[in-house]
Amino acid sequence: MFERVANFRDIGGLQAEDGLRVRRGVTYRSAALDWMTRADAVRARDELGLKTVIDLRATHEVQPLDRHPLVTLGIAHEHAPLSNPTVEEGWKRVPPYGVESYILPLRHAQPAIRTAFERLAMPNALPAVFHCAAGKDRTGLFAALLLDLLGVSEDDIVADYCASQPHLQRVASLAGRDPARKDPSHYEVQPESLRGTLRWLREHHGSTASYLRSVGVPTEAVVRLSAQLTVSQRAGTRPR
Repeated sequence: MFERVANFRDIGGLQAEDGLRVRRGVTYRSAALDWMTRADAVRARDELGLKTVIDLRATHEVQPLDRHPLVTLGIAHEHAPLSNPTVEEGWKRVPPYGVESYILPLRHAQPAIRTAFERLAMPNALPAVFHCAAGKDRTGLFAALLLDLLGVSEDDIVADYCASQPHLQRVASLAGRDPARKDPSHYEVQPESLRGTLRWLREHHGSTASYLRSVGVPTEAVVRLSAQLTVSQRAGTRPR
């Protein structure tokens, strides 16, 4: 769809709980959007109706907003870094892309998780896109939280995460990187790490909804977001 955007896709269409389905055309996930052309940005605004960008990258990864292709078109930007100094220091002590590396943001980036969920639940925030650098790990973790909240099965959540794999070579190309010169796991999905993270979440918090409440997301925001992002399978798929 886009000339210079990688790993951009709708997370809608999946089976949720209670006969519901995740709405299409409401929430998107992506790799970094910095490479967007002006035409890409206009297409995102005019064809997708995009209203909000949630950037999950660390502060040092975020470009000046006055040059952000979407922000310059008036699309709202929310910075919610799932990697902060505490998380990054923790990553040095655990196996890369293992379960522990995914749990670290859940433990030490809770304000960012709260910010991102509260932003999505705001009136007129949707359609929205959330992204990190490659759209695989931090984006995959956030997508897993969102889909688990909506009652999507673990298998479908993991399948959505693994759908990044075919896009990672293009991510590397747009970033000007050679995958052969970097840790190969950086460009590979790790499904068992995500499964282990979801197990940890259930064991320690019972559910994603309980976890979100524990990090300060108001119950009314969780309920509103769940309603905004799901639709009866017999109904249409446009956002309310």
